[in-house]
Amino acid sequence: MRRLALALGIATVTWLGLAAADAPRTARQILDERKALDDGPRRWTDRQERMRLTTVRRGTTLIRELEVFERRDGDEKTSILFLQEPRVLKGMAFLAFTHPNAPNDLRSLLPPNPRVRRVSGTDRSGSFFDSVLSFEDVDVVQEMLQWTEDDATAQLRGEERIDDVDCDVIELTPKSAVTSYRKIVVWLGKRDLVPRQLELFASDAEPVKRLGQRDIRSVDAIPVAFRVEVEDLEKHNTTTIVSSDVRFNQHLDADLFTERAMLQGGR
Repeated sequence: MRRLALALGIATVTWLGLAAADAPRTARQILDERKALDDGPRRWTDRQERMRLTTVRRGTTLIRELEVFERRDGDEKTSILFLQEPRVLKGMAFLAFTHPNAPNDLRSLLPPNPRVRRVSGTDRSGSFFDSVLSFEDVDVVQEMLQWTEDDATAQLRGEERIDDVDCDVIELTPKSAVTSYRKIVVWLGKRDLVPRQLELFASDAEPVKRLGQRDIRSVDAIPVAFRVEVEDLEKHNTTTIVSSDVRFNQHLDADLFTERAMLQGGR
């Protein structure tokens, strides 16, 4: 009897272990797996690239070309962007300091005014280089997958297929003032944990903006979306962002991420 009881006990523990392994993952577990990749094999200390933004608004096409540099130090991130085209606007620059537990610090240089100014919270709703994205949108897209449970609740809404990629659909509802959006829905590739689509909601009704990440390629084993398509679903305007010359871990000097560098036009 003792042997039978022991055998039954082992069988029960084994079954429970298999059941736990087969149990569906929660949204938070999926996001934690993504964060583990970003903190591990996909970790980078600095990044640079060129971006071409093509915006179509009310039948008018605007093209902006940017040079973008980012640098990470733990959970702190600094970004600096220089407008290269059109030449008439050359000299425009933005410097952003991203803090995990404090409001981001954004500074702008808008020629012909030679002074760097701080961008207030209300200015973050302004257009990002005349695109349909706002500065707040850019912050949300870059930071939302790093949000903790203190920042936003995460709910798994099911599975869908985007561009022939099986995705987990996760709804994020911000708890604090990390964003003015009521919720964000992200379609996260099940195998590579790369976002394929995002929708931004100003209310609980319909999304106001949709972003699609396309042409995803690996650069130094880090997946990069070389094409991002953005739709303003209320105004029916679009922006397409095409990246090129993407490089990681180039040992960018800290002096590049300063107001002095803004005034000098970069490197």
